[in-house]
Amino acid sequence: MRCMSTLTFLSAALLVAQPAHAAVDGLCPIIGAVLPPPVNPGSHPAVDKAIAHLQSFLETTTSKLNVSSVSVAIKSIHEDKKLLDFHSTPPTLDSRGVKTVDGKSIYRVGSISKIFPVLAVLKLDGVSLDDKITKYLPELRGLVNQQPVRDSLTEVEWDEITLGALGAHISGISTDYVIDYASFPGYVDQAVKLGLPGVKNITSTGCAGIPGTRPCEWEDFFRGFGGRAPVFAPFSAPAYSNIGTPLLALVVEKVSKMSYEDFLTERILAPLGLNSTGSVIPEEAKGVIPKGDFWFGTDTGFETPAGGLYSSSDDMIAFADAVLSNKVLSPAQTRKWLKPLTNTASLGTQLGAPWEIFRAINVTRDQRAIEVITKGGDLFNYRASMALVPDYGLAMTVLVSGDTAEMGAIVPSVQATAVEILLPALEREGKDQAAAAYAGRYTDEATNSTILLEVDPDRDDGPGIRGSEVVIRGFDVLKNYPLYDNLNGRAPSTMPLVRLRMQPTEGLSTGKRQSWRGVWNVGSAEQVAARDAAFPWAENGCITWASTDRLVYGLQALDRFIFNVEPRSNGMIDAQSLEFPAFQVKLVRQKACKVRRGGS
Repeated sequence: MRCMSTLTFLSAALLVAQPAHAAVDGLCPIIGAVLPPPVNPGSHPAVDKAIAHLQSFLETTTSKLNVSSVSVAIKSIHEDKKLLDFHSTPPTLDSRGVKTVDGKSIYRVGSISKIFPVLAVLKLDGVSLDDKITKYLPELRGLVNQQPVRDSLTEVEWDEITLGALGAHISGISTDYVIDYASFPGYVDQAVKLGLPGVKNITSTGCAGIPGTRPCEWEDFFRGFGGRAPVFAPFSAPAYSNIGTPLLALVVEKVSKMSYEDFLTERILAPLGLNSTGSVIPEEAKGVIPKGDFWFGTDTGFETPAGGLYSSSDDMIAFADAVLSNKVLSPAQTRKWLKPLTNTASLGTQLGAPWEIFRAINVTRDQRAIEVITKGGDLFNYRASMALVPDYGLAMTVLVSGDTAEMGAIVPSVQATAVEILLPALEREGKDQAAAAYAGRYTDEATNSTILLEVDPDRDDGPGIRGSEVVIRGFDVLKNYPLYDNLNGRAPSTMPLVRLRMQPTEGLSTGKRQSWRGVWNVGSAEQVAARDAAFPWAENGCITWASTDRLVYGLQALDRFIFNVEPRSNGMIDAQSLEFPAFQVKLVRQKACKVRRGGS
């Protein structure tokens, strides 16, 4: 359930300090994929090289382990076969568990468990993450009576807390109930030596679930959780909580009239064929159990929906693939679910329900922000992470069990290294793919119109496809683009540089028609930097979220393009023509640019 070490390391690894910028040369792409995702990564030389590099890194890392097991799976949603399926068996394992670790071996996955109560709520008819928790659990209001003094410092505002706030750690409620060291055997004596009060002066939960104590159940929660003061007021600041998702699981039970475990199995796990996943303690013979471990079968009580799940590497990567492939929710629901709901004090870390979302800005050559959507888990001798990179259709899982000192930061290190190695290779494949599919000159002789689209994987570091020439009816649109936003018709004394970059719009395509948007970047890199320097916050001028679809003529935006394409047998496509609706022209593709393959 604890995952802060994972968050800290991964944030540092992906967000190396550097000058703030939107992308290379001051370009400002729309957030998200700037090219269609690679469809054949398993056969691309740059990706092959990256996978070999990562395999070598994993072999070197795990060769130093004596009692810790590691499973890593990486998959593109566009291919059936995994890009990487790595398993390391240490010299020493507990005799109760598996002898050799493979994709079916079962780990505890800690706080990855938090994904499933949120997903279960999303699958409930008539229930919204915007609903207040007291709509379903009005009995929470009574917890305030457990405070000896009732005021804003001690009372949780349950009527203001939504289901989404509980999933995204912004409800303001206490972090935990199970982890109270006053309930840990032998800890109080040591605590007194550290200046904490003795057992006669404190109230303990009387439960914990660790050896020597019983697990905490809902009866314990409703009897004692009201004694915990709020951390923050609702929606003021995030505070990691192992209470939020169990409350969501309780909502699932109340609405569905099923146990959470049954709902999870019937509505989520079974349809996806995830037979090694669940919160029921599995047979030890199937488990990855470190020597002498007693946590594999530990009952996590009512907090099980927050951290008690078991799963295998095969199941976890299959689930991650299903999420990105829209097999779990509809495409619109999936996109909404994977979006952040709040910020943190880190410029590079946002939180969703229940995602930890990192923004990597130094990974690809275009230096744009790439969202890595993760959920980490840490339960004593077990650590795990699941990562999704929608821009590339990439899913990744890392599962580890063993000695806590020996495991160290293996999970975030592997995840960060995989991102740093793989994403540039996938970006290269995407550019090679785009060069073959879209690059070339598009013309319409009848209107004296031409658009030149270029993709040069070796020399052009910019995001998306470069529009280097746009002439419509003999008029240079690219060079004179600022005039379209000038209602008085007077040209500026000096026409600024305009750089056109084109990128696809997610979810707006049919089999043979694709909607794209053009980002008309006005100003040179130096001019953009000078403008941004006048503001005390980063990237002031990067406002594609506000500038997209702004210039309109006859109900058609001047940044909207439509490719007409033909599919190829290898999953790729060939663009046949390009429509520029605002200008009412359709240009036919004449000749594709030469494709350069390989390298990174």
